[in-house]
Amino acid sequence: MKTDKTDYEFITWDWRFGGDESTKTIAYVSEYDGSEKLNLACTQLDLPAKRKKEVIQEWCAFLPSLKNLKQLCFFSKVNQDLFEAACHIENLDALFIKWSDIENFEKMERLTKLRRLYISNSTHFENLSFIKSIKSIEWLELHELKNLKELDGIEFAENLKGFIVSGGTFGKQKLKDFEPLSSLNDLVYLGLSNTYALSENLSPLGQLKKLKYLDLPLYYPILEYAKIVKHLPNCDHGIQSFRETGFDCKNCGLKTITPMKKGGREFCPKCNQQKFIDLKQAFEEAIRNCP
Repeated sequence: MKTDKTDYEFITWDWRFGGDESTKTIAYVSEYDGSEKLNLACTQLDLPAKRKKEVIQEWCAFLPSLKNLKQLCFFSKVNQDLFEAACHIENLDALFIKWSDIENFEKMERLTKLRRLYISNSTHFENLSFIKSIKSIEWLELHELKNLKELDGIEFAENLKGFIVSGGTFGKQKLKDFEPLSSLNDLVYLGLSNTYALSENLSPLGQLKKLKYLDLPLYYPILEYAKIVKHLPNCDHGIQSFRETGFDCKNCGLKTITPMKKGGREFCPKCNQQKFIDLKQAFEEAIRNCP
């Protein structure tokens, strides 16, 4: 049984579980009160085109001067100029980008004090090369980045404690493999829901001995899940021979299950008792025989 995600202290985004009501989302420079947290939605405003452009230009000029700003959350579409202005905030600790048309992310290398980063819905995001310059990063979330094909570069995030990568409306997040994750010795939280490694090899994850929480989809052969059970006995991964579907059997009313393997078909363990027994035995055998 998986632990509630809120139990992990290193998940510290204020907005994640109900939000920080003390931090108001603003659109104009004149609204900023000087606090260490800034929630910004300064694009897509219902204004004449000229005024829209002026608002963005005002923020681009203002953001680099915010020496005391620690957390910046962009809640509207971010363009290249806004992004580069944010990359000049020298003491920034956390950056959240909900949506962007940023074409070049190289300027992120300037954020050498960044510890938390969230990037979503950015079609030009293709690699993690900038990570090499951000040694301080501890929490990284990547969502709906359909042109991200590999995780090469993340191995340089030596202090990373939490990492989430997932697909979204476009479907599975397809990556070459999980090999770059194997050297993240301090990783304790790993979310890979709706993420598919083309190698179908979960062995690199078994090397993450400090891992406390792991979320995996049903995309892999049974042997790969057996590796996780065998090599990560102290991790909250919720892996067993099956996964509950949450649906009731039409015959007996008991909850149906799906085998913990790629292509497994939903069935009722009560109406198909021998199939259930065979499934459990096959999983136990896989654990015994896996490398």
